[in-house]
Amino acid sequence: MTVCEFYVEVTSASSLLAADANGFSDPFVEIYLAHEDPKLRKKNKLKTKTILKSLNPVWGEEFRFEVPHMDPEDIQLKFKIYDWDKIGKNDYLGYVDFGIKDKTLYQNEYNSFTLDVKEGQGTLTIRVMPISFGALRNPMFGVSLREILSRDTDTHVPSVVRFCAGILYKRSLTECFKSERHKGIAAEGIFRVSGNDGVVKNLRYRFDNGLIKNEQDLEDLSDHDIAALLKQFLRELDQPLLTFEAYKPLMRAVSSGKSDDDLVCMIKKIITSKLTPHEEVLVNVVLFLLNQASKLEDTNLMGVKNLAIIFSQTILYEPIAMCGEEDDLHSAVKEVSGRARVCEIMIEKYSTLFTGRECSLVEMYGLDKTPLDDSEEKWF
Repeated sequence: MTVCEFYVEVTSASSLLAADANGFSDPFVEIYLAHEDPKLRKKNKLKTKTILKSLNPVWGEEFRFEVPHMDPEDIQLKFKIYDWDKIGKNDYLGYVDFGIKDKTLYQNEYNSFTLDVKEGQGTLTIRVMPISFGALRNPMFGVSLREILSRDTDTHVPSVVRFCAGILYKRSLTECFKSERHKGIAAEGIFRVSGNDGVVKNLRYRFDNGLIKNEQDLEDLSDHDIAALLKQFLRELDQPLLTFEAYKPLMRAVSSGKSDDDLVCMIKKIITSKLTPHEEVLVNVVLFLLNQASKLEDTNLMGVKNLAIIFSQTILYEPIAMCGEEDDLHSAVKEVSGRARVCEIMIEKYSTLFTGRECSLVEMYGLDKTPLDDSEEKWF
């Protein structure tokens, strides 16, 4: 059963109507959940305490909602404000409507909203904390590339990669600079500086539930938040981008003592033989973006070595079962160094690895898709 669980805090109000002869009111708030089931409506009808003689009451009261079989975007709450009267009917001071749809909500933390009171005056401040909005509709994080693309049949590249890579690349074009927050891969410390954890969690939730429809939904986000989301997606694939199957061959190649030109040829053969067509396409897109970022080192202070160190931990690592507990420190350091070296060569020699198949914005956005299988050319 799908269950939406969230907390609502009725925080405070300001400048409410004065309903009593003394120039004040004794306000309290009733909270209603809009739902077709009358039992659920009754269960989720809640009320704050009464604050005496105040037009600017502070409640700070928290309420828990647990609603089965409900789409999070359909959640609607109504807050009715009343003046308590000891004798007779309570006076109505106005109401506030609140809907989840189109709101940016960070899970497991309070999100504050100050809303105008209708049919009255003043404002009401509430805080909402989503805990669980039920089963994910179309999870993109922590699943296989094959599963993602089986649902997204119009492209060879998952939408989270298309949108994140696309907007970071476009922003890096000089004429597209809008602000210090919008420089794309030209931003200082890109892929090294952490994004806002709450923002990234919210973005992940929205992608997993199909709520991010296009690149425009990311326009207001900082470069580092978008970069952090892209790294998290790659890190949480069911296996690393360069795959477990290619791990040992790549590590053997980089430790062979061959020249860089020979290494490029060896890596190219490994990519072609060990990666599926869809994996190779995704590697192409990611390496293109990192290659372009490395060319902006004077601006972003992120050279090839920096990017390689960061992404070697994300796109190239061995299965846990292969990690020996008795490995000595020297072997571990050598392994880390080898992974970074593989990534360094792939970023720096991107054009050689993908000669004639270099990524372009058309491919990055997943346009002009053509059929792709193991027997065909592996790039558009």
